[in-house]
Formats: sequence, structure tokens, C-alpha cells
Amino acid sequence: GRLWIVDPIDGTRAFLAGGDDWGISVALVQDGKPIIAAFYAPVQAAFYFAERGRGVTKNGKNITVSDQSVLTNARMMGDPTAFKTHEYWPLPWPDTMVAEHANSIALRICQIADGQFDCCVTLRPKNDWDVAAADLIIGEAGGLLTTGEGKKLVFNREHPLHDHIVATCPELLAPVMDRVEPALKRWTQKQDNPC
Repeated sequence: GRLWIVDPIDGTRAFLAGGDDWGISVALVQDGKPIIAAFYAPVQAAFYFAERGRGVTKNGKNITVSDQSVLTNARMMGDPTAFKTHEYWPLPWPDTMVAEHANSIALRICQIADGQFDCCVTLRPKNDWDVAAADLIIGEAGGLLTTGEGKKLVFNREHPLHDHIVATCPELLAPVMDRVEPALKRWTQKQDNPC
């Protein structure tokens, strides 16, 4: 019932380009849930460590998600271009929302866990090794990591792929999902009815 899930380089493009937005992700999963997790971004000198039920630290100091509750003031960790286009989002994101990008999805989620950002959405599929460690890190920091349908992630399944990822502080879950759910419906309709 136990399995180590390791991503030796999460954010490969950033690593190859000499950027700082990549890292090493390790999680011990038991019965589909991570119970120990570590993520290290060496260029940023940021080491995150979590144990289920025992909290999470960054460089040895306890961290928690932000208490942001207003989407117009939120800091989104994601591609700014993707959140400004109405092509993907039937209900648009606020123009005042700040968006920044990091290549590593695990780093994006960790930066929500430590309060640097408030939310992250990706409609692209991610594998267990991309998000297993980050799932425990954000959870122990008081945040949420779900699919676009609001389901908790389960790891070590036959197919280790998660269709989409939403990470957020609790107070922003409702307004974030208000935008994600219709976007997923639109995406599904496009897939079912290609031009």
C-alpha cells in the first residue's frame, strides 16, 4: 500500500533554459494519499517539507496559505495570457487579478502553500509525479487541491493522470470554481464537436 512518487525535475523547460522555476518533488503515498512530501527548488533555495497531520515548513519555518477572499485582489499562479483571454473562460477572470507564471506545477502549488500566491488553475492534464508532493504540502498549509470538478486527487491508480488541477486558499474556492466549471463544459463541447 505504500509507494514513493518522484519527479527528479519538475519544470524541465525552465531547467534546460537555466531558469529558477523548477524543482525536485518526492512523496510517499499510502492508500492513495501522500503522507510525507518534499519539494526543493534549488535555484530559489526553497525547501518545503510536510507530514500528514503534522503541518508543513519552508526552510524550517511553518507556512500557511493566504486568507485572500476577494478574487479581484487575488494573485494567480499561472500563464497571464491564458487568464486574459475569453476564449477559454465563459465567465472571465477579473482584470485586476495579478497572474504570474512558473514552469513547475509543483512550485506553483507550493507558492500558494506559503502565501506568495492565492490560487492556481491548469486545464492541462498532470501526472501523479507532478502533483503528489504538492498535494500534501498545500493541504497541510490549509489550502485545497482538487480536480476541475472539485474532486480530491487519488494517487497510485492504474492511470496516474489527473485531467485538470485547481489549487487555492479556501476562501477563493467558490469564485475560482465558478470560472473553471463552465470552462470545462466549453472544452468538452469543443472536443465532442470539432470544427
